[in-house]
Amino acid sequence: MTAYDAPTAATLEKAGIDMILVGDSVGNAMLGYDSTLPVTVDEIASHTGAVVRATDESLVIADMPFMSYGADTDEAIEHCGRMIKEEGAQAIKHESGPHTVELTERLVDVGIPVMAHLGLNPQRVNEVGDLTRQATDSQAARETLDLAKQHEEAGAFALLIEHVPANVAKTISEAIDIPTIGIGAGPYVSGQGLIITDVLGMGDWVPPFAEQFADVQSEMDKGVEQFKQRVKDESFPREGHYVEESVEGFNEIARSAALSCCPTTARQPSSSSGNAPSHRSGWTGASNPPRTSGLAMCRRAQGGTSYQPTARSRSRLRSTRPSVLVAHSRHR
Repeated sequence: MTAYDAPTAATLEKAGIDMILVGDSVGNAMLGYDSTLPVTVDEIASHTGAVVRATDESLVIADMPFMSYGADTDEAIEHCGRMIKEEGAQAIKHESGPHTVELTERLVDVGIPVMAHLGLNPQRVNEVGDLTRQATDSQAARETLDLAKQHEEAGAFALLIEHVPANVAKTISEAIDIPTIGIGAGPYVSGQGLIITDVLGMGDWVPPFAEQFADVQSEMDKGVEQFKQRVKDESFPREGHYVEESVEGFNEIARSAALSCCPTTARQPSSSSGNAPSHRSGWTGASNPPRTSGLAMCRRAQGGTSYQPTARSRSRLRSTRPSVLVAHSRHR
């Protein structure tokens, strides 16, 4: 299965998942890209490091992104070596073809274990046009079988077969001695793999060869909505979520800060009611202080002067929901 962060990786290892692929699928699964093509070596390295730090037993495989290999062999070896030496991966995977046979041999020669990847190659989406099933005619199936044998001979320790007919995957698995991992390739392989977001139901679409085993997206929606509602109705935070302590001399410090910040609006405590001044200048009383918008707080902090937001802050204010502004204003 794939994982891109430490908590997910720890969950997979706890469940006994043998191999964790830090896939370039992080691009469209987690980073908001339309495909895997924009994913960089730095991004794969960062996510690989996170997964490695959360695991002890599972085999962590770094997926090499588009154009990190295939052009210059020495540069490709450096990129792959970085995943092993700096990020702690135990192996790398590349989307394979005739151009990766020699690279596989070179990588293995310098001590970098390689998983090959045949069938559907998402990094070739601009070439093939879409992500349809591959190896569906005799010539394509034969080429896939030949490439599987060549990568095994070059030293690959395993082969990922993606989105090919089950009988083709079966023939390939029987023709080579290394383990085969299938993604949408039927049951006749050594093991099965899926994208973590497909398994957990964290998107709005699941490939026809995958299965959703949980509905994490609904739980996320539910949790965020409940948090927002409880902030709005003032039931969060409640007692147990915070502490109040007497800090010697702090009342005088707070009073001085209020006077220096807003001298024209600070009020003296009422002698008849006996209420102490609030930490918010201009308000006294035992009940909760009135809500203040984030923009009003900015003006008040500047002694009542006009607040001139920058272009960036104007954009953020426009995109910020009022409930979040309320939550922020009550805790500053």
